[in-house]
Amino acid sequence: MRRPLEDLQPIFWLAEIRGAAMAWQETLAALYPERRLVPFAKNAASDDLFCFDLDRSDEQVLRIHAYASSGWEDRGSWPTFAYWLSSARGYHEGWLHDRVGLLDAPKWTST
Repeated sequence: MRRPLEDLQPIFWLAEIRGAAMAWQETLAALYPERRLVPFAKNAASDDLFCFDLDRSDEQVLRIHAYASSGWEDRGSWPTFAYWLSSARGYHEGWLHDRVGLLDAPKWTST
C-alpha cells in the first residue's frame, strides 16, 4: 500500500500530479538554461517552485520563482530538505489559520 504524501497546502508535491515534475523541470530548463534544477514541490499561491540544484554538492533546497528574469529567480533557500519541510509545515499551519481568520500564525521563512 502506498502512503499519501503529507498535506502541505498551499504547497503541493509535484509527484501527486502525473507529469507535473517533468513539465516543470522542462519549463525551468527553458527559462534558466544555465541551471540544472529539479523541482519537487510548488506553491499553489504563487509561481514558486522548490528545487534541488544538480550543480550543488550540498542538500540545499532552493525556492525558485518561475518566470522571473534570469538572475532574479532565487527567492530563498534552506540548508537541507529537513529544514525546508519544517518551514513548509509552519507555512501550512499559517495558511490553515488564515483560512479561518486567525492572523497570528507562523509565516513562511527561509534563510
